Amino acid sequence: MASNRRGMEIISSNDRDEDMVGGGVVHFNNAGASPSPPIVVETIIAHLNDETENGGYLAAARAKPRLDRVYASVARLVNAKSGGGDPRRVIALVESATVAWTRIFYSMAEQLARSAEEEARIAGGNVVQRTILMSEAEYAANVVAAVKFAREKNDQIKGEGVLWKVLTIPSTLYVDESGKEEITGIVDTVALRKMVAQDKSICMVCCTHIPTNSGIINPVEEIGNIVSTVNGEDRAGTDSAAIPKVFYLVDACQSAGQIGLDVQKIKCHALAASGRKYLRGPRGTGFLYVREDIANALKPHHVDHACCPVRKLEEDGKVVDLTASVDLTASFDHTYLQGASRFEFWESSIANKLGLGSAIEYALDEVGMDFIEKSCCSLGRQLRARLSFMNRVSVYHDVPFDKGSQCGIVTFSIHGIESERVKESMLLYLDESPETTSRSIFELSVVPATSTPADSAKMLAVDLVRASLSYENTLEQVNCFCEKLEKLSK
Repeated sequence: MASNRRGMEIISSNDRDEDMVGGGVVHFNNAGASPSPPIVVETIIAHLNDETENGGYLAAARAKPRLDRVYASVARLVNAKSGGGDPRRVIALVESATVAWTRIFYSMAEQLARSAEEEARIAGGNVVQRTILMSEAEYAANVVAAVKFAREKNDQIKGEGVLWKVLTIPSTLYVDESGKEEITGIVDTVALRKMVAQDKSICMVCCTHIPTNSGIINPVEEIGNIVSTVNGEDRAGTDSAAIPKVFYLVDACQSAGQIGLDVQKIKCHALAASGRKYLRGPRGTGFLYVREDIANALKPHHVDHACCPVRKLEEDGKVVDLTASVDLTASFDHTYLQGASRFEFWESSIANKLGLGSAIEYALDEVGMDFIEKSCCSLGRQLRARLSFMNRVSVYHDVPFDKGSQCGIVTFSIHGIESERVKESMLLYLDESPETTSRSIFELSVVPATSTPADSAKMLAVDLVRASLSYENTLEQVNCFCEKLEKLSK
């Protein structure tokens, strides 16, 4: 069996976590919020103690070298590179993946809107169309933001201007054992290639790398190649030559810390991720990668005085008379920070950022991403296989291995039992008979059908039970879980 840098086995670890097989909480909710390694908690507490003794500002100043290292660690995690070697040019630390995604999405969308409105004006007031593509298994938060943007823009046009659409990219199909066609939930890159070739209105492609509602893995590198080919050397935009014809935005909140990420291979313009999930960082953390030339060409949709510092207040080249009313629209002079830093705000939790850095360094240096990825995927496959043979249990997007990749996230439903009840029941001892091999309780989550609206609508999905396994889990725990689930299903 493969091992990590400390020699841990991938699917079996009889020499560790025995107490978690014989009793206690087994965390099968790593796609929600993974328990943090001790070093993460120690890092956070150490900084909070410094803030208690010396105040937040002095503590932050003292922590600056360690905070700089966090940016470097994030850049190393996703293989992000900047022209000057400063990771802050390509990495922004924010509060969550949703904050990261919406902050960059609106900035990209507004830039595209400005270009389209100029095109409509030149066209003599005719309606110009712009289309945003999203994967079918896109997060509801992303869908809400995109649809809100499109609808609000469309409400503004009165027979002329820019008409916005948000369309899904079809998923691939496969034929199951009964001969029925099923949807995989995985982006159909053949269909995508045709769409971008035939529809010149497409200006953005959004893809969730690993959805919240299934274990499928979208082919983000192949999608990146398609978008890169479409862009070629043909660049449009009124503000900068760095604005591409089609933006490519990846949501990696479930893949960061679970499988390897390389933004150079993905060729995305931006990537958003969470700290609390598979990275095992604290809640309230996330990060945003933005390619440096793209970041410098975009105007942030939301700003404060840190990312958009005031340079001076002048009027006609002279300092204004501060005893009179000041026309700020005319005299205000400001600039944006270079690179991804323009997407950060002044106020944030330094302790949480340092904790995120410790979590990433732990994953990269103490455990190893190769080991983590192999462990998660291996355990996920074994759980998926066990569940597929259980009566009344339906595994969601149970894609054959040769039809698409699967990771450590497994979602399912039990016929006749509400998913919320399954979750609650697995947090209880089902019985205490001598035949019971374990008295562990399992923390799961329930994924509402509305969390991935397009995918769920096509699949007529119900709320699903989600078991999300990490390298900290073991095959013994998977077996114990399946025993308890079989009893519950009966």
